[in-house]
Amino acid sequence: MTSMAIALSILLEAAVLLFAAREEAQNELRALTVVRNMLMISLFAPLLMQIDGLVSNVGNIWYSAVMVGQCLILERGGKSETYKSVFRTYGVLAIVFATFAVLPLFPAVPGNEAWRQPILLITERNASTVVGSFLAFWLGQWTLITMYLRLRVIRGPTAAMLPAAIAAQAVDSLVFFPISFHAMSHAQILTIALHGWIFKVAFTVMLWPAFAVALALRGLVATPSK
Repeated sequence: MTSMAIALSILLEAAVLLFAAREEAQNELRALTVVRNMLMISLFAPLLMQIDGLVSNVGNIWYSAVMVGQCLILERGGKSETYKSVFRTYGVLAIVFATFAVLPLFPAVPGNEAWRQPILLITERNASTVVGSFLAFWLGQWTLITMYLRLRVIRGPTAAMLPAAIAAQAVDSLVFFPISFHAMSHAQILTIALHGWIFKVAFTVMLWPAFAVALALRGLVATPSK
């Protein structure tokens, strides 16, 4: 990715986070920002990996925004609402993948090959990739929620977000890559997982000011997390 593309993507996600942090925003809207990012990652990851590489594509920015968004939901709605956004994500992804699985069954129309190929890329995923994605997301979110709530008591919400997100992303990478890319050597898996984690950590750090501003301007600190 170019520097301009990174900057614009970070600014866009920061704007979305600030919008979702508004006092009048509902928890469903905040959850929608999480579902939106996970949906874009799932749908466009095959194409993004072909364009920008396995660990250096814009999907890492979206995933970093998921972590920050979940921390905002923890502040606004508490633990139960945050887990609800995880279940909503699973539900939406299941429906979308089921829909896309049917599309290739329709006969191809001459001249539409350019449109059909991306659909095939989305649907041509093996079981290990799907299992790895769902399991890694669940364990990563459990780590995020558990660590954030514990660190929040000790250090406050602003300081709790980064270490909780960094740890959650490490868990996600350690689970996802060995399962999804098990055919690779251990050295290759470790290299890919490490590089991907570094990118996600860097993007999360870039989004941290938006989280801090949201807490400061919207009075979210006073909201209990239970």
